[in-house]
Amino acid sequence: MFIIIIVEKTWSSKPLPSKLFACMSHTQTMIKSIKRTQDFSYELADLRFFNLKFSLRSGECEKPAIFPRPQAPHRRAQVISTLQRWKVEADALDLPLDLYLGVDIGGTNTRVGVINENERILALQNPGPDQPKSGAFLAVVKFKASTLEQLVEKLRLVGQQLLQATKRKPISAVVSVAGPVSENGRKVNLTNYIGDKDLSVEGLPSILFNADCTRFLNDLAATCQGINSLAEEGRLNKYFDQLWSSNPVPPGFGLNPTNYLVLAMGTGLGCGVLAILPNGVHEVIALETGHLTVSTVGPHEEGYQEEVQFLEWLAQKIYGGKHAIEWEDICSGRGLQSCYEYVVRNDNSADKTLNPEAIAKRAVENNYDPYCRTALFLHYKFLFRTAQEQCVGLNCKAFFLTGDNQIYNNAFVKEKSQEYLEEFLNHPKRQWIDEAVCFRQTRRTELNLRGALYSARKIFMIAQAEIDVERAEKKKQLHVPHPGWALPPLALGAILCYGTLKLMKKI
Repeated sequence: MFIIIIVEKTWSSKPLPSKLFACMSHTQTMIKSIKRTQDFSYELADLRFFNLKFSLRSGECEKPAIFPRPQAPHRRAQVISTLQRWKVEADALDLPLDLYLGVDIGGTNTRVGVINENERILALQNPGPDQPKSGAFLAVVKFKASTLEQLVEKLRLVGQQLLQATKRKPISAVVSVAGPVSENGRKVNLTNYIGDKDLSVEGLPSILFNADCTRFLNDLAATCQGINSLAEEGRLNKYFDQLWSSNPVPPGFGLNPTNYLVLAMGTGLGCGVLAILPNGVHEVIALETGHLTVSTVGPHEEGYQEEVQFLEWLAQKIYGGKHAIEWEDICSGRGLQSCYEYVVRNDNSADKTLNPEAIAKRAVENNYDPYCRTALFLHYKFLFRTAQEQCVGLNCKAFFLTGDNQIYNNAFVKEKSQEYLEEFLNHPKRQWIDEAVCFRQTRRTELNLRGALYSARKIFMIAQAEIDVERAEKKKQLHVPHPGWALPPLALGAILCYGTLKLMKKI
């Protein structure tokens, strides 16, 4: 007996048609039905199409290795097409369509992304050179919002479109936010928003978020989890390079079993650590070490008097001389502007209206402004010094410099790398950090969104584990005899002893 399926062969890169999946499914059902009613023999035959394998011997349909993806997933039409394809593929293969949701709320823009768990599993089983092992996320949409009302309404519209395309609701979600998170990740204060700033998971639109499996995450913690995600995928080399080494980060490079410091200069100075646990997992700890006070070089070192003068000037400018300077007062956007204002303070002809973006731009241009260049050097000098102190204090053997500002200033930092290395190693405990590695971000990626999606999957796994434990406990309770059905151990022992004595008397 032979079953022949004729499929028109095309060389198009379009997604696998749903009719072909339906054809496979019907063929599978037919073969199983025949095998139940007739005794026949057949040769082993496999049907392959776009990595789909159908075995006639077992009557099983194996999952595709990698589903085709649209070229530009950020475009609305292609996003909807991809979401619909996910549903068709899951239904045809009788698989659940589990979606993880990630949201990154910035000061101006909000980004939304999803991960299809089926593709994540397939990528783990069939990793390709450009296929992330944890499943490539789909960047669904980016929109502007500056109030809670705008944010919630636009997220509700996203939820409507997602539900319409997939007939599914995300099983878990993590929202990366720039603001203090409280109540175990269930509440946040959006400091950059206008009007009401407090938001809870219950205040998010229920069409998109499952309140029991949704958490807020500090944006720097999300950055750290994004690094965790890239390390798990073996793709750190695509986005990071080593500053003080001519050797590139090798493909497939992951995190070593040590602590990693993560720094991100932007509006403020974000600090976090990827702390290694005894089980080999890197746990994210969000820090507020950017608010520690600045240290100077030794009193007999070159440049000491200049540093003291700079810090006194800055303390007077910011705090009226009442407080010492924090690292964030220098290592931030406003910090760069303060560095520039200090450099040009005695030159009345200098342009004193430049903002941080203009200062950085003029510092890295071929025909650079020497004042801007000096300010940018000073700005990074203190960044490497706080990296030094935090690596010593937290026992970190490597640190990451992340963010769009770092990418933009990479050429400048590389040019001054030897001076920054000397600055980093200038510490009494130099032997603790003399082999430390600096990883600098070289390419843009949605690091916070990646971290939110990575965390959403972890949260769901933890929730499922808790449910499994609860079910196991209930199952145990069902097998415990009722107190009325069993005698207490002492009573049972007394009865046995009494029976034994009676028996001995008879003997």
